[in-house]
Amino acid sequence: MNMWRVRIDEASGKNLSGFEPVTTPSPFCEMAKFSDDGSNIVYVSAEARENIYKLNFDPVSEKVVGSPVAVTEGTKQFGWLHVSPDNKWIATASVGQQEAIYIMRTDGSGIVKLTNGSHKNRGPVWSPDGKSLAFYSDRSGKYEIWEIGIDGSNLRELSITDGQANVPMWFPGGHKIAFDYQNGQEDLVGIFDIDSAATDKIEYSPRLKENGVGFYANSISADGKYLAGMGEYIVS
Repeated sequence: MNMWRVRIDEASGKNLSGFEPVTTPSPFCEMAKFSDDGSNIVYVSAEARENIYKLNFDPVSEKVVGSPVAVTEGTKQFGWLHVSPDNKWIATASVGQQEAIYIMRTDGSGIVKLTNGSHKNRGPVWSPDGKSLAFYSDRSGKYEIWEIGIDGSNLRELSITDGQANVPMWFPGGHKIAFDYQNGQEDLVGIFDIDSAATDKIEYSPRLKENGVGFYANSISADGKYLAGMGEYIVS
């Protein structure tokens, strides 16, 4: 958010000029006020930081070991983390004005940007063979599931729905993908075969609901038998 100024006639309030940007060293500023003599401006500055950290975890004791270690540093914001099948790479998406898909090594090195443009690209997940990522994007005009190679090649749209498709989850074996689906009236889970993901090939099922809480999955277990996710109250 930036500051702008415009010249006005103090008596009538009439606009005497076009809007002019007031450049500041802050990436986000608001609540600007002029000093009494008009020679200075004060404003509130905000800078958001979202970096990736990693922790060692002991699966036997189910406890975290040691302190967090920074994977990324700086002002670029990342979200939507997913670790590769060989545990050597992280897939992520930037947050902010440009939402792009990236991969990097688990120590933060070797970062590669896979998508460009102004489209919103979110939720990357590794394929079981580690050769590509599924993610959801509005690059076709609304959110659908897409796939891209880890070298940035072979970008293709996987789903065609009459609503919004998001949060892809790859089944073990790499032949099927589950995703969240909304069309304004229904909130469902969709499943399709990756090689035949036309509109009439997608299977839909109701989202699990219990005591007013809807279950929103974001991960499938390695044996394909369990879903991990979160519960969220559904307002009807």
